[in-house]
Amino acid sequence: MTVSKDLDLSVETLKDDLAGAASKLGVKVTTKAEQHATASARVSTTRTHHLALAKATPVRARFVKQGWAELAKKLFVKEVEVGEKAFDDAVYIATDTEDAVRTLLGAARVRAALVALAAKDCIVDIGPEELTITHPDAYGEPDDELAEALALAAHL
Repeated sequence: MTVSKDLDLSVETLKDDLAGAASKLGVKVTTKAEQHATASARVSTTRTHHLALAKATPVRARFVKQGWAELAKKLFVKEVEVGEKAFDDAVYIATDTEDAVRTLLGAARVRAALVALAAKDCIVDIGPEELTITHPDAYGEPDDELAEALALAAHL
């Protein structure tokens, strides 16, 4: 997908008209929230945004917040890194389409969206026809997550 030149991909602008932005990008958005009890008897909400892409993408990847488990994986698995410390320290990438992921990560807005989503502990999955954002312990406004998801979809 090529980025629409008449679409401002800033979070605030996208949030002003999420449905309009999705329509301009040709993506269909479905959001689902599920509540569940945690071990501490607290109720938690998992929120998932599914974006059906207008056309197939060669990217197949999962992007998650970099943590101890991901740091340990790096000992055994070669990870795609972009050479931007803030991004590489914040986001762990699992993929079997390294070249397509490198191309996607060439866009600064894509890297910014992934860092913002990782900071909220979101899991970003990109498949041939769908972009999925899962927030396992959702808090805050879902519009922030969806705006970042649309910014990503604009580059797929």
